[in-house]
Amino acid sequence: MSPSSSSRDFAQHVGRFRWPLTAAELTDTSRCPACSTTLPAPVCPSCGLDLRHPAARELLAASTDAAAALEKRVQLIGQIRFEVAEAQAASEVAAQQRALEQVAARADEAERRVAAERRVAAERRAKAQAQAQRAAEADAARAAQAASQAAQAH
Repeated sequence: MSPSSSSRDFAQHVGRFRWPLTAAELTDTSRCPACSTTLPAPVCPSCGLDLRHPAARELLAASTDAAAALEKRVQLIGQIRFEVAEAQAASEVAAQQRALEQVAARADEAERRVAAERRVAAERRAKAQAQAQRAAEADAARAAQAASQAAQAH
């Protein structure tokens, strides 16, 4: 690079240029970095870019850095998508677990209510049977007493 090169903008002199379609194209030394034509020699037969120039090494380094940055970008996009999907899945699983726990709690409560209602009904039946038994015993005692009184009166 010449001393005056560091402060000049050379983009206006780029000439024929094609943006690489992939990060791998940035580091493919078998193709011209400007137009992507296959390079049989250090000078591109299609666009004339002379890769014997001292800045060609710097161009390859910049291309390698750009490829690494693009790969890093792809990795970050993938990481974001993966981690967001993973968090959403975990959230959905947790929500489903909470819903299942609520359903189970309601089922347990319903079972407890049914069991309590059955106990109350059984207690009522037992009380009714006991009352009926006592009434039958009282009726039998009264009948026996009436029979005894009737026998004494005769």
